[in-house]
Amino acid sequence: MAETGDFADRWRARMLSTEPVDRAAVETSLRALYAAAQLGEPRHFLWYDSPLGAIWAVAALAGRESAIAGLLPGSGVAARRYEEARRDVRDRLGVGDDAEARAGAGRWLHSSFGDMRLATALMQERIMFLMDVIGDGFPDYMSDMDDPATASLRADELRFFGRHGDGMLVDAAAAAGAADIRLLMGTSEYANEYSQIGSYAEIARDEQLVRARGATPPPLIQAFWDVAAGTGMWWPFRNAVVLAERPTKVERAAGESLVMALRDGFAAGGRAEPAKPRSAAPKRKVESAPILSVELPRDPAARIARLREEAPNLPHFERYLAGEHEQVWKDLVAAKARVRTAEHAADALAVAYETMDRVARNVRTLAGRLDAIGYKFVAPTARAGLIGGLFGRQPAPHAPHVPPGPGVRAEIAELEEVAGGPLPLSLRAFYEVVGEVNFNGEHPTLAPRDSRILPDPLMVDPVEGALAWLENFDEAEDAKEVSIAPDALHKADISGGGPYVVRVPAPVADAPLRDAPYKLDFVGYLRVSLHWGGFPGWQEAGASAPPEIAHLREGLIAF
Repeated sequence: MAETGDFADRWRARMLSTEPVDRAAVETSLRALYAAAQLGEPRHFLWYDSPLGAIWAVAALAGRESAIAGLLPGSGVAARRYEEARRDVRDRLGVGDDAEARAGAGRWLHSSFGDMRLATALMQERIMFLMDVIGDGFPDYMSDMDDPATASLRADELRFFGRHGDGMLVDAAAAAGAADIRLLMGTSEYANEYSQIGSYAEIARDEQLVRARGATPPPLIQAFWDVAAGTGMWWPFRNAVVLAERPTKVERAAGESLVMALRDGFAAGGRAEPAKPRSAAPKRKVESAPILSVELPRDPAARIARLREEAPNLPHFERYLAGEHEQVWKDLVAAKARVRTAEHAADALAVAYETMDRVARNVRTLAGRLDAIGYKFVAPTARAGLIGGLFGRQPAPHAPHVPPGPGVRAEIAELEEVAGGPLPLSLRAFYEVVGEVNFNGEHPTLAPRDSRILPDPLMVDPVEGALAWLENFDEAEDAKEVSIAPDALHKADISGGGPYVVRVPAPVADAPLRDAPYKLDFVGYLRVSLHWGGFPGWQEAGASAPPEIAHLREGLIAF
């Protein structure tokens, strides 16, 4: 235990170091890392005083045609910061326009979107190395390594990085008007390549294991350790690396939280919750309309007839039928909790059920088309390939679409009870009409095992999966989460982060899909997913996406 504690303490000191980065040494380590991953050598190193400056450079180099396009600012202070970052990276790279800057930096080596070679190389090398040293590519840390020292280091990682890019730096980034902290902070190499929470505890554990056995890490692993030891957060591109300096101050505050001062003048962490204004009036409770508790017919025509009995005029529903699909949902979302009042509930339900009727038909169409082109629907935890080969796993088939069972309404009621309040109408209607979708699987072009882009196939867990996820939350917590699907990495059988989630209770028409690389509400996520034939991750490839996608989405019903 003492030896493990020594490793944990050493890596904590590196993580919380305030010493200026030895840039030449870090650049040497990065060259070694790229070379060991057979990526050539980065030609540009773009250094910034803190992650808050660095993430703007990442946004500028990723560009508006990348997966983060929808997250980039369109106006205001944030838009001006983005324009400044574009000019800055052009000047640093010595080019005249954005296209030349992106070409000079090369593809973003992001572990969820873009070129996967660095992430894949690290994963494979680590598994093979640990297999060779200790006979297990996934050592059971819970038995002999998850001691208090390592747990304490992991807790500090969470305070700094957060679980999905929502750590202590978010406070400072919000003040700086950063483009999208949750995505960009979560795409540092520390957060995504070696582990999803941060690399320090994982490296400390691995290093203790291999040193105890007198082993020597291979060049790729050693180079990664050297980079982690020497610098702050960093983001790799094919020909360039964006890096952040260490903070100038790190202190412990009340409750063991960390407080940092960053070199560009911003502070991070340790701030108390803002006091509520004394004059703030109490929020009025919205009374839900009785129709929300009525068991509606399953037949679509009979269901609409019943809703018209409640409210003969369904203006949003009529507009939806006329083709105003996206605008109608925007209007319903803007109404917030008012959609549950007697004035709006029947109308909003009519739109939600009609939307999910169309989604269900599209899902059935896509499932048939995928089957016809030889797509293999296999479980994400049973895929073959490197990991499957090591541990003898065989692909396990699954159904791409499971319609809701006869007890789904009772299951939804239980889910809302455990959640402490209602689901968004969109999600409730999905469970009732569509059920479960799982397009995860294998295909030579749509979902190849060696893909540089994660296809992120459409998956929506069943109600029982959402209930199981809610068991992770304390009963007294005000905000809980409903699990929608695993993240893109887990779908590709690569260790990843937490699932895509919707926060509950949510007495609204639709709610944001959180911890996903799409700044969209649930309906918007379904719309984007089906537009890409059920594989929204391919939007990163643009015109280079597999040709099958055009066939898959042809003639799908607009919703």
